[in-house]
Amino acid sequence: MPSERISEEAPQKSEEVERISEEVPQKSEEVEQISEEAPQKSEEVERISEEAPQKSEEVERISEEAPQKSEEVERISEEAPQKSEEVERISEEAPQKSEEVVQISEEAPESLFSIPPHKSAFLPTPPHF
Repeated sequence: MPSERISEEAPQKSEEVERISEEVPQKSEEVEQISEEAPQKSEEVERISEEAPQKSEEVERISEEAPQKSEEVERISEEAPQKSEEVERISEEAPQKSEEVVQISEEAPESLFSIPPHKSAFLPTPPHF
């Protein structure tokens, strides 16, 4: 019986051996590629391992700052409507303020150079030749 079973399985086993034999060159190329990449991957693992403590500290610091940042975001969110209203108010006042600036600048030269009569007595008199 065992030889019968072997005879029955032989064609199937033969096909399996053939399939595996065909895959060997491809698998060999894969092994070669992995072997070539291994030193680079090793260096990468080493670099990541060296950076890990620093990254851990950074994560810890960020985690510690998170509640404060959350509160800050909440505070800013609460202030946003008020700031929006303030911006709107300022935008509405801008044309009027602009007109005031123009008016003041037009009046400025006169007020800068005119001396009230009661103060002109204190000015030095020009020399007479």
